[in-house]
Amino acid sequence: MAHFGIQCGSGWYAIIEELAREVEEELRVMWEELIELPTSLALVDETLLLGRGVYPIVPVCTDIFQTSGEMSVVVTDGHVCGLDTWSQIRGSIEKAITKSRETCESCGKPGKYRKGYLNRVYCDACVGPIAEFEHDAPLSIPRMRNKLESSSDSK
Repeated sequence: MAHFGIQCGSGWYAIIEELAREVEEELRVMWEELIELPTSLALVDETLLLGRGVYPIVPVCTDIFQTSGEMSVVVTDGHVCGLDTWSQIRGSIEKAITKSRETCESCGKPGKYRKGYLNRVYCDACVGPIAEFEHDAPLSIPRMRNKLESSSDSK
């Protein structure tokens, strides 16, 4: 996250915040279990000191971005993360991805996938009008201006 940050619209921030809370709770439970067994923590320290351990120790989120209308979350699993914890974290990530498919990336209201709008999820209020272009003529500013003026005159 230090290199790229969160690369999506602010409408998804509430989803990301909920995801972060769920993952932090899973990691807190995992650490509490390790602390209860001092030999486990000692083994983690020994593994790291001897160079046998792999960084990171716990799962680390490295990137959050938008791809084709859904959130993508990149997480590197930690070597002390058990299968149950990792499964719970993956479940939380999948839940966030599912929510992103129906949430406006701009404002956070319910939205739908807009293929013509950079392949993103937007609500009706956040989508601007799409200009109608003549297919047989090249785009020009005067032609576009005339088209806009004629449409406002007819109202």
